Amino acid sequence: YTCPCIRSHTSDNVFMAQSNADYIVIFSSHKPYRMNKHKRFEGHIVNGYNTQLDISPDGTFVASASANGLLYIFSYRSSRLIKTQSIGVSPTLAVKWHPHLSSTIACSSWNGIVTICE
Repeated sequence: YTCPCIRSHTSDNVFMAQSNADYIVIFSSHKPYRMNKHKRFEGHIVNGYNTQLDISPDGTFVASASANGLLYIFSYRSSRLIKTQSIGVSPTLAVKWHPHLSSTIACSSWNGIVTICE
């Protein structure tokens, strides 16, 4: 599957890729770039959209946009879904964690609306 978004982790030596197969996968950031087959983040819907992910500044949470208009927040250590938040009816495409306010995330939707979530 293709990966529309890739982010490096803030504190671990890994990078994360949003897969069009509706999950986020983790790869080591050193050659030979092996995929972690035991840990992945599932529950959100990509549906061919260019949905993005972001990692909290302290590295403890992973946020993912979703084609169903929701924001998904996962625990990085356990890969469990912690919270979903409705952003709107159109697909949520981009998420970005605030670099200093760790409880604030900006989300943008397909219809051009930007939402600030706390």
